[in-house]
Amino acid sequence: MNAVRSLVPALLAATAVAQVQLPPADLAPGAPYRVMFLTSSARDASSTDIDDYNQFVAQNAAHSGLNGTWRALVSTESVAARDNTATNPIAPGATGVPIYLPNGTRIADDYDELWAGQLLTAPNVGPTGYPSPATIAWTGTVGSGIPAHSGVTFVDQMGTAMATTGDPSNTSSAWIANSTASTTLVYAGLYAMSDVMIAPVHPTLGLNELYRVLCVTNTTRFADSNDIADYDAFVQADIANSPLAGLSTNWRALASTASVSASAHTGTDPSPPGANGVKIYLPDGTLVAANYDELWSGTLLNAPAITASRTSSAASPWTWTGTDAFGNASNPLGSGAANYGNSSVTGLQWVQLGAGIVQQSLRLFAISDVMQANPYAPAPTYRVLCVTKGKRDATSSDIADYDAFVNADIANSPLAGRNVNWRALVSTSTVSARDHVDIPTPANCPIFTPEGFLIAQDVADLFDGSLARSPVMNSWFETGGQFVFTGSAASGLGSLVLGGDSVRVGDSSEADSTWLDAITRSGSDELSFYAISDVITPSAGQYLFNIPGQNPQALVESSTPPVLGSTWQPIIDHTFFMENATSDVLMFGTQNIYFDIPEIGMLFTVPEFTISTTPGQPFSLAIPANVGLAGLGFRTQGASVSATPEIRLTNAIDMWIGH
Repeated sequence: MNAVRSLVPALLAATAVAQVQLPPADLAPGAPYRVMFLTSSARDASSTDIDDYNQFVAQNAAHSGLNGTWRALVSTESVAARDNTATNPIAPGATGVPIYLPNGTRIADDYDELWAGQLLTAPNVGPTGYPSPATIAWTGTVGSGIPAHSGVTFVDQMGTAMATTGDPSNTSSAWIANSTASTTLVYAGLYAMSDVMIAPVHPTLGLNELYRVLCVTNTTRFADSNDIADYDAFVQADIANSPLAGLSTNWRALASTASVSASAHTGTDPSPPGANGVKIYLPDGTLVAANYDELWSGTLLNAPAITASRTSSAASPWTWTGTDAFGNASNPLGSGAANYGNSSVTGLQWVQLGAGIVQQSLRLFAISDVMQANPYAPAPTYRVLCVTKGKRDATSSDIADYDAFVNADIANSPLAGRNVNWRALVSTSTVSARDHVDIPTPANCPIFTPEGFLIAQDVADLFDGSLARSPVMNSWFETGGQFVFTGSAASGLGSLVLGGDSVRVGDSSEADSTWLDAITRSGSDELSFYAISDVITPSAGQYLFNIPGQNPQALVESSTPPVLGSTWQPIIDHTFFMENATSDVLMFGTQNIYFDIPEIGMLFTVPEFTISTTPGQPFSLAIPANVGLAGLGFRTQGASVSATPEIRLTNAIDMWIGH
């Protein structure tokens, strides 16, 4: 039950979905932004370790249904808040990106404004977008974003006897530096800051639809290398310094060398022909091709003259490709003369205009890996991959030991209660990770992170050298341990297997082949493990519950079942029940009881949270499309209150969340 309760905040946060507007409505497609909120829970400020505060805000964000990476706006003696959150306006003058509250209100236009003591609105908003009643927030920071100090002596940071607090209701520098309080006796919230996010560049995509982004690099280079990896590294470095860095994806050069064609290298080969592939967008949200056939047909929908920074490349449109109009190598890069294209046209010449001397400095095209639009979208059947919170050694050669370990780890986490078996994604001397997790599954059974982001289309997709997203999240919806015992090569086959002196280790923070095969560690070390669920096929349910002769049968099931991504709307029927009611309440609990309250009725559950509505109106519980919630069950019971006051209880509805 504790595991279920730990997910209740995520479900509760869903009732505020109408208040949360992410991304903000005033941003253009592909525009960068960040989000800041005040945590809904409190803690002391006694730790000197900045990671303690980062983990605290990250967990608060995850439990509130917010995605991404979050860091605390606090300072310790060794780390400044503006450096911890990468909001340091190193060069004065409109440095950084706009910052918003979770309700879509802009709080600062850039990092300069954030630390100038002139916020556009007060930061007293919690993670669900509702105003926070908190009057102080731990910061340990002065108005400029550096650790609080007195003269040349640094005091009043987090971890000292007294630490600086901010006033969330203030827009001057007092929002970050207003007073001080005892770090051990006072509990307060923290400001959380997201990493840079990107407004969707796929305005016409539906839920769970796949897409890619094509752009031109901001910078230029020669085409004298015959190694495609050099060009991949170049485009990734270029994009790392652009707003598109906020997209969780790998980038490849859309180019050909003597050993690989552009279409094969980028996975855009339309074979066999016939509308193969996914939609391809430019960084500003413009659709450039409906599929891979159209990409290589010489008839793009729009010219691809948009850089990774969302500026036009029309004034300097020449782009190295080494490719013909069909995606094949032609005068490849690294040869004496290489093909180049014109990014400002839509015909064949966008990729093949002519051949030039490779010592000229031109741009390159970059294309993302396949991404998922509106990623909170589980499939009819799916699997979940996560990192264990617990750690252990890799000295056993029995895979059953590791299966038992991951199942025990998840049994104490919010992912428990799914009535599903979990397997360790590891190789031993007798079984490979690939075979161990390749169990009979329905067709098109994708694999998600615990909070619902697509990792791979199926098991085979796990072992093809790249993932849609890094599998770094652990079973508690936190960023897990980076290094993970696997005993496996990138193919999923055994390599320095578990049970040996030296064992292969994966890097869970990566989405390329190193997620499985990164480094070697001693088998006696203690690290995390990957756990993958068996197939999950949850179904939604809502069933009336009552004891004959007890409460009136007034609580009516919703016309739609409680499924992920939907709104569940049961209603109390007042035709013959409490016609004078002034308020209706719906209680949710996981502990069933049978407690008779004279003049009120029998209580069937211990309420853990409630929602209310006006009599005659349905309750409205928005359920996030978060795979971590799938399979959760609650007993719900209605209550009506009159002005007298008079209270009456209804029957109950047992419900559980499915697709």
